[in-house]
Amino acid sequence: MLFFLSPLAIFDGVEIFMTESSVIAHIFGGLGNQLFCYAAAKRLAIKNNVPLKLDITSGFSHDRYKREYLLDRFNIQADTASASDSFVDRLGPFKRKLLFHFNRLLPFRFRTYLFEETPAFDQRLLEYKVRRRTYLSGYWQSDLYFRDIEDVLRRELVITDPISPESQAMAEMMRNSESVSIHVRSYSEVPAEHGRIILKSDYYNRGTKSIAERVHDPHYFCFSDDPVWLKQNLRLPYPMTIVECNNGKGYDGAVEDLWLMSRCRHHIIANSTFSWWGAWLNSSREKTVVMPRTDYLNSPGLNVSGWNQI
Repeated sequence: MLFFLSPLAIFDGVEIFMTESSVIAHIFGGLGNQLFCYAAAKRLAIKNNVPLKLDITSGFSHDRYKREYLLDRFNIQADTASASDSFVDRLGPFKRKLLFHFNRLLPFRFRTYLFEETPAFDQRLLEYKVRRRTYLSGYWQSDLYFRDIEDVLRRELVITDPISPESQAMAEMMRNSESVSIHVRSYSEVPAEHGRIILKSDYYNRGTKSIAERVHDPHYFCFSDDPVWLKQNLRLPYPMTIVECNNGKGYDGAVEDLWLMSRCRHHIIANSTFSWWGAWLNSSREKTVVMPRTDYLNSPGLNVSGWNQI
């Protein structure tokens, strides 16, 4: 059948789709999106009993925000994809484009380049059978893509780098209180065409009221790329600590802030995959999570059963 023959054979001479079966995950975006990319790919590899390799180069070589690959800070179990599999070798961008358009002509089950067609959950990815080398590209922003391997992900998404003394001290404060993380993003550097909606103080006021109905004596730990906004706009009738111990540390600081968020007992998240993961990584069954309504989210898949939308 023709679809078993790779169009890349034109360039590589002997390359065909019937190579060793594996999943190659395109890792890109900020930390939250990198975690979604990894989680969906990990589940696909496990359920098909094939190796997982990560393309950690092509997604960052021309990133407009100069973001970096950050999953190496975690205990993830995956190999690094080759230059050829990451489309960064000779003719790589052209080969990617050719493979993408070739696969668009195929039924989903026959594709070897799986690309996200919609932000809505796509059941086909759960049912896909990996029969050869398969490249996976997309954000896949829904816990439905990996809910059945949650235990595996919780073992792997543990930070392996040493945690700074400042963060450890903050975590101790969180452990000894009814800690609630609040995440505020200004999106000051995100272009308007991305469709981001800035959550105003009204959302956070309603969020704290929702928490107060469920949590006795909450202590709020506030995370933001705009701490000035927090100080000027967030007025709470409860103890509030603005977490600034990792400000100025770049992406290393972001990793520690994610760790700190997960150490809180409860969460008020922004329309952000970063704080989504901060809440998800808290494994407590007693946690309360407040999140924005679906119309504030870029992806409907970010809604999680049991989390409170306001």
